[in-house]
Amino acid sequence: MIARIQALLDRLGVQYAVIGAMAMAARGYPRFTLDFDFLTTNKEVLNRDAWNALIEGGTVVEVRKGEFDDPLAGVVRVGNPAEVDVIVGKWKWEQRVVDDAELLQVAGLMLPVARASDLVLMKLNAGGIKGRLDVISMLEHCPREQLIAEVESKLGDLPSTAEKEARAIWQEILAER
Repeated sequence: MIARIQALLDRLGVQYAVIGAMAMAARGYPRFTLDFDFLTTNKEVLNRDAWNALIEGGTVVEVRKGEFDDPLAGVVRVGNPAEVDVIVGKWKWEQRVVDDAELLQVAGLMLPVARASDLVLMKLNAGGIKGRLDVISMLEHCPREQLIAEVESKLGDLPSTAEKEARAIWQEILAER
């Protein structure tokens, strides 16, 4: 399924990055979940017709467009149950995550994978206990000082409404660890 989605995104000229649990696993932070997430800021993927090749082959594709005040432009869920989510961001910092992704081996494929500092930024932006635990894991298993410096240099990229909360969560995590 992942190779088919990669081929579809590539054919459409959509720039993307692997994020979430699979990105963490590719970077050496194993997670015990099977979900697979791509991030893009290209809203073309929210056009249901873009997915016709998969739909015609019998794959379930659900396109959800975000409302004006939603944090995301939308999400495309592929499979039943959903095996892959294509998350459509709408912020400049999310495009930077995609731009800065590095090619790594994921699920037997070479795919662009979000940098560790960007994964932390996404977790801080999303909030929640699971995100905090993921950030703690990354701090424990990678060059700590480098990760801290990269995250702190990027926190200002978040929208101002999210930045303040993300900084507070980050400082709490650093104080605990």
